[in-house]
Amino acid sequence: MFIIKPNGDVFEKNAQTHPYTLTDLQEIVGGYIEYTVLPFSRYNSKLPDVHILANEEGSLENLPPNSHIHKFIAQRFKIPDQILSQIQALVGTIIVFENRNEVLLVLN
Repeated sequence: MFIIKPNGDVFEKNAQTHPYTLTDLQEIVGGYIEYTVLPFSRYNSKLPDVHILANEEGSLENLPPNSHIHKFIAQRFKIPDQILSQIQALVGTIIVFENRNEVLLVLN
């Protein structure tokens, strides 16, 4: 899993060697957790879906925009800009997972 902060800092973490509790994840994103799937495979079956955790109330709390998340996803998952541009702006610290199994490992 990857933690992407609004300032552009990226941290790679291994959920298998470092288990996270719900409280840990809430501390990382700064509030209640919202799980979202970015369904890129809907646009092209060869693209992966990207799974993220974010602060559920980030926009209401006026968290800073995370302008680095789109660049990270584009580079890591090879998502074309014309598809990525259809995803709404994300705010605050975002946790990105490479697949659904990784999410389930962390949330169990």
